[in-house]
Parts: sequence; C-alpha cells; structure tokens
Amino acid sequence: MIFVIRLISHCRIVFGQRFPRIRFLALICLLTSSISLAQKPANDPPQKKAVPQSGVWLYSDSSGHVTGGMFTKIHSEGFDWRDSEDQKIRTIDWSKVEEIRRNSDSAVDPVTDPALGSMLLLPEGDRLRGEAVALLEKGLAVQSASLGVLNLPAAYWSGAIFQAPKQASEFLRLYHRLRQGASKPGDLVVLGNGDQLSGTLVELDGETLQIQPTGATKAAKLKRSDLIAVGIDPKSSVYPKSTTRLWEVHLNDGSRLSATALTLEEIESESVLMLTTRWGAVWKCPTSKITRFRVVQPSQIDLEKKPADAIQTVDYVGKTSLPKFGSNVKGGPLKLGARFYDRGIGTQARTLMAYRLEGTETQFTAWVGVDSSAGPLGRAKAVVLVDGKPVYESGPMKAGEPPRRITLKLSQARLLILSGEFGEGGGVRDWVDWCEPTLK
Repeated sequence: MIFVIRLISHCRIVFGQRFPRIRFLALICLLTSSISLAQKPANDPPQKKAVPQSGVWLYSDSSGHVTGGMFTKIHSEGFDWRDSEDQKIRTIDWSKVEEIRRNSDSAVDPVTDPALGSMLLLPEGDRLRGEAVALLEKGLAVQSASLGVLNLPAAYWSGAIFQAPKQASEFLRLYHRLRQGASKPGDLVVLGNGDQLSGTLVELDGETLQIQPTGATKAAKLKRSDLIAVGIDPKSSVYPKSTTRLWEVHLNDGSRLSATALTLEEIESESVLMLTTRWGAVWKCPTSKITRFRVVQPSQIDLEKKPADAIQTVDYVGKTSLPKFGSNVKGGPLKLGARFYDRGIGTQARTLMAYRLEGTETQFTAWVGVDSSAGPLGRAKAVVLVDGKPVYESGPMKAGEPPRRITLKLSQARLLILSGEFGEGGGVRDWVDWCEPTLK
C-alpha cells in the first residue's frame, strides 16, 4: 500500500489541479488493482508456440496476424502479395498493414555494429549509414554503400557519428546525446579525448571540420580524425510536417529512411524500390538491401516519443532503474528473442508507466518480453491496465523467448498503464522491454 500512496503523490505532482477528481479517484482504483494483481497468484494461460512461417518475407496485418510469402508489386496504395502456402496473389491495402519484414534475423544489431562504419543522422530518428563527404552550398554530399552518392539538404542533416564506439551501449548513449543536442544553444562537436564544443558549424570537408565556438571570436579548425561525432542543433534540423501515411524503410546496414511514396521497379534485372523522401527527392534502393517496411499511419503515436504522465518504481535489494527510451534498461539494444527493435522502452520489474488518453484512441499495440541480454536468469511478467482494469497479462516470460504480441482495442479509454512484475526467481535480471508501443 505504501507503493500506491507514493505513486498517487507522484501523480498529484504530475497532473496538478488540471486532473479532475473523478479521474484521480479512478487512477487510485487502477493503481490499487494493479498492485493486487501483482501480489495474487496468477493462473497464467499456456502460451502458444509460434508457428514458423515460410517465405522470403513476412507480412503482419494491423491485428498482428503474420503470413509468409513474397511481394510482387509495391505502390503507394498497396502491394501484391503471393502467399507461400497457397501461392495465391492478393492485392493488399496499406491501411491494413503494420509491417513487411524479411524472414530472417541478424545476429548483430546493424544500428550499433561498429564494423558498418560512420552514420549520418536525419530528423525524427531517421539515419543513413555512410560518409559525410563535404558540406556544400547545395547540401551535404554523402557516400552511402547501399544507395551510392547522394545529396542531403543541409536543413535535414541532424549530425554524424564519424567513429562508432565499439560497445553497443556506448553507441546508443552517444546517438541519443546527439539527438538531444548541446546543453547550450548551437551545434555540438564531440572530440576523441571526451571534450565537447558547442557553437556553429561553419565548414566540413574530407579532412577537417570548422566550428565557431559559442562566445569565441575565432573559429576552430579540427581534424576529422580527431572527432567522434557532431550533432546539429535540433531546432535547426527538422523535417517538413507530414499529414499522410509514411513508410519507414529499414536497410541491412542500419539505415532507416521515412518515405512519402513507394514504387517497385526493375532496373537492369535488379528489383529496386523508388522511395520519395520527406523533402521530395526520389532515391533508389535495391530490395536486396531492405530488411523491413514499417507502415506509420497519420494518427499513430509511438509511446517512446510520448512522455509518460507518471512513472513510479519500487526499489528492492538495490535501486530500481528508471525506464530508458530507445534502449533496454541497461542501455544496450532492445532485443527480444532473435529480433532487434528500433523503438521501445526498457524497464525493470516493479515499474509502472501511466499515460493519459484523449478518449479517441482505438488501439494499443506492442511487442513485450524479457530482453535477451538478461540471459538464463531473466524472468518477468507484463501487465497492461486500461481505466483501472487489467486487460492483458503476459504470463511468465523468459529471456531469449520470442516476443509476446499485444493488440488491445480501446473505446473512449482515459488511462493506460504499462506494468512490469517479478517472474520466477524474483527480481533477478527482470528486464522488461516494451518494443514499438503504439497508440492508434
């Protein structure tokens, strides 16, 4: 009960006087029921084993149903799909699709793999594996191993990692720091010795980077070989707003690009995806380089980007870590079973995250499980509550198992709670990942 009181106090601070009394009472009931649920013995239903799918690609519809097969045509309205079981070709509208992904998983996370070289950052989580050749009047000249020579308008360049850290957790820490920007207004340069400079990037070529430090009268010219990374001021690097459907196209080198239109073509006996970028350029991408298409509907909200309205943890033995966004709770890549995830929230058991809803949301989806890095001792449970009622219980989860799929219909709901609880063995490596948690 102490936990409930602490969380209620925390919610008073977060919601303040704007939080109506009746909703606040509903929250008390909700939190009380979540604690009771966690404490009582659970009659967990047996989990169905995933049936392996055949086919080069896997198509997941909006309900989470997965079908193996192959696409034969792709355009902005939909695609033609040949089912691997009956070989029938069906035309599928994108409004019914969550993703198409290759039916294979990489042994390493391509985003954090240092062997793949430098990385360019674009707004809203997009990125491009490649070398920033030079900053010119027309934009940034880029050499990409997957897409060739490209021109990236300077307004859509968010930074670059010149020397990728060898440890995945260090890479992600640097990646998120560059996304957040410097502590002072301006661009951020991270040097090899750990020092940082903030100011205005003036020039970039194959050998040097020139920056005008904040408050200095003279520009500093630095060798690129002495640099780890550069981050462009987030306020000056933004995408055009999009009110239409987008596609996130993931490549096997860790690149991710969001497109406003797609067309599949055959060029010199090679299947090539023609993708239209957020700024209207058309880039050619061989399908052999693509690992996934993720459909992003206009009304979709990724909870990794939406701050929780209340977060509460309970300490046991040691201090319970706060949730981490874009990584597991230890700062490493999000991995459930054999699959790495680009978006998600890493937590430890005895963590509650509360989200206020508008009442217009119709569905909550996520992949949940114990992070694979937890090893053989990793055990936990996941619970989802909506307006005070438990609507999903994962049952016992173990590290290394395939992720559990959550698809919940919402009807005028006002409060969503994501909760992690102890599994067998208590709080030993109870690292719960909520991957791609999405409201629609």
